[in-house]
Amino acid sequence: MHYVEQAHAKSDWSAARRIAVDETSARLGHRYVTNVLNAENSSLLLMVEGRSAEALGASATALGEHGGNPSQIKAIGTDMSPAYVNGATEHFPQARIVFEKFHLMVFAGQALDEVRHELGRDGGSDLKGALWSLRGNAWNLSQERQEQRKTLCRQYTKLGRAKSLRESLQAIYASPGAKLPKLNFSGGVAGQPTAISAPSASWPRPFGSIGMEF
Repeated sequence: MHYVEQAHAKSDWSAARRIAVDETSARLGHRYVTNVLNAENSSLLLMVEGRSAEALGASATALGEHGGNPSQIKAIGTDMSPAYVNGATEHFPQARIVFEKFHLMVFAGQALDEVRHELGRDGGSDLKGALWSLRGNAWNLSQERQEQRKTLCRQYTKLGRAKSLRESLQAIYASPGAKLPKLNFSGGVAGQPTAISAPSASWPRPFGSIGMEF
C-alpha cells in the first residue's frame, strides 16, 4: 500500500482534459465513495469519501497537487446527481457537463410513463394494463404487444408524441455519426460520451452548461 500511495502522489495529471465522475458503494450498506477517472485513458485519478458536491471540490484541489489546474478540464461526464452537477459547476466552471446516454434514456422513459399515467387518470382505462407494451424498445416486444403499442399511440395522440420523442432521442444516439456515451465506471470509460440538452423543470440545473459533445 505504501508504494501505491507513493506512485499516486507522483502521478502527473497535467494532460487530463476530460474526467468522468460516478459513485459506488465502498462496502455493504450506505457507505459511498466518488470515483474520478481520466476519461482519456480510463485511469482512476481519485477516490473521495461520500457523494456530495465537495467530492468535486476535493478533485479540483487534488488536480492542482498533481500538476494540473481545474481550468484545464473541458468536460465532465457524470450521472444526473444534483450534487455532482453543482460541484462541477462550482469547482470546474469552464467544463461542459455531460450526462451519459443511460440516464437520459431513463428520463425519457419516465416521461413516457408519466403521460400514460396522466391519460389513465383522465379515463384511458385501456392504458392501465399496457405498461409493458409501451415501455422499452419495440424490437424486444412480442407481435401482440407491438400492435397494442401502435393502436394506443394512434388512439392517444399525446402518448404517441411522447413515444416519438423518446424514439427520436434514441435514434440520435444510434445514428452512424454519433459519439455515443459508453461510460462504464466498473471497468473504465470507453468512447467519447455525449449528452443532449433538453431543458426540463425536473432535471438538474444549470442546463446552460450542458452540451452536445464530450
